[in-house]
Amino acid sequence: MGSLWGCDRKTCGKVLGNLAEKSLCTYSKNEDGVITILLPKYKYWQDLDVKTLREKSGKFGGKIPPLRAEHTKAEQSKAKQSILSGKKPDDKLSLNVEKEIHERVIQWIFTEYCRLVNRSPDQYSLTDSRRKKLELRLNDFHPVELHSAIVALSEDDWNMGKNPQQKKYVDFIDNLFKSTEEIEKRINEYIENYGSEDLNARRKTFDANQLAEKNRLLGVKEISEADQNVPGIMENNQTPGTPERPPG
Repeated sequence: MGSLWGCDRKTCGKVLGNLAEKSLCTYSKNEDGVITILLPKYKYWQDLDVKTLREKSGKFGGKIPPLRAEHTKAEQSKAKQSILSGKKPDDKLSLNVEKEIHERVIQWIFTEYCRLVNRSPDQYSLTDSRRKKLELRLNDFHPVELHSAIVALSEDDWNMGKNPQQKKYVDFIDNLFKSTEEIEKRINEYIENYGSEDLNARRKTFDANQLAEKNRLLGVKEISEADQNVPGIMENNQTPGTPERPPG
């Protein structure tokens, strides 16, 4: 990442640490002390330069997330060096895995949209224009936030056809993904109905599932679920991060 951002490895380490402190990226450590970073919005972050990074992620004063107390100083030093040097199992493999997981997220969101607003995937496909809008919103919102916006739209009686015209207003672009403001409006509606704690819990589960699936695809030995202290580590054959629609 340092080469992409145009900075040295020390600055790169501080940036990643700063992002981790803000829960914008997560990490796990294998038995050799190598830390694997999961940056959910990798495509967005990789295109930024140092100046823009400073504006987006704050001052470069963030510390690398501390390892747990049971790890020795030698392990901590080795792990810290790994994150600073950007060591990872295989560059090409990592890139392919990132692309695979990203594509799964795209497909999951669109499939959930069709399910929740009663669209037939056979008749309402993920066209290039719809994909482009979805990609743009993923630069600004967590996948679970987008899913929550879809839930809110599907629970709006007027949009779902209970109006004088008896017509549905649930178009993927026109009625939801056309703008950041429309997504924000629907997320706020979701929070009003279910609370921010529900949304945060679903985000945490989603991120844990994605990290577990990425490590599985990379062949990296994960920290145990108990050590991670997060719920809902997925089975190997599941799509990463598929929170259910809340009851209601």
